Amino acid sequence: MQVSVGDLFAAAIVPSLILVLFYVLFILALAFLKPALAPALKGEEGESLRGVILETLQTSLPPIGLIIIVLGGIFLGVVTPTEAAALGAMGSILLTLFLRSFSLELLRYAAIQTVVFSGMIFAILIGASAFTLVFNDAGGGDLIFDFFSDHLGSPWAFIWVAMGVVFLLGFFIDFIEICFVVVPLFVPLVGHFGIDPIWFAMLLAINLQTSFLTPPFGFALFYLKGAVGDRLKTSAIYQGAVPFILLQLLLLGIVVVFPAVIVY
Repeated sequence: MQVSVGDLFAAAIVPSLILVLFYVLFILALAFLKPALAPALKGEEGESLRGVILETLQTSLPPIGLIIIVLGGIFLGVVTPTEAAALGAMGSILLTLFLRSFSLELLRYAAIQTVVFSGMIFAILIGASAFTLVFNDAGGGDLIFDFFSDHLGSPWAFIWVAMGVVFLLGFFIDFIEICFVVVPLFVPLVGHFGIDPIWFAMLLAINLQTSFLTPPFGFALFYLKGAVGDRLKTSAIYQGAVPFILLQLLLLGIVVVFPAVIVY
């Protein structure tokens, strides 16, 4: 979208909090209506509620603090996003040392996974750039621009069509490919219709969030299946993801109707 990463991080805060609130309210309502789905946690014998809370805080506060430092540095303009990434990596190493879980094998694994993931991203970026170059040289970019500007002259028509296309692609294509191949085709139209690029980027981000849960290519669904093994069928995980997809679409509608929730 050719916009500031810091502005994108800041703009994502309120929608993220709203989505978290939706998740919490839905889970609480489900647990209240069907207690068997959320059985009470059974602590160790003699363990008090205060002890459980303290143990939870000791486990959760260090990574939360690291997140605050990294994002806070970007928001305040102290560090660039690239420098913040390095700060986060160093902070993660310090956390493992503090928690006495550091090992050379763990560092080696993290380094290899970083190279593999970065290599995958750059391979996709190279392919997407080649596709975009050929596509635009063949007149595809102009064709799409003329179609939306002439036949769908309304910016709202463009927004709904764009969101529909991204949502459907999320069923079959990874979010990275959508960002690198599809989104650049929308950028000229965003400027043509005078749409706030940060607001439109947030709509895309919320829409892409649903791609993690939409079968058959939802990454989060694969991770969950790998975690639970044979204890749950894949179809059950697909069914369980439906309410959360609907909550994300509800958030998308809220951001469309009330663009003021995007603050940056």
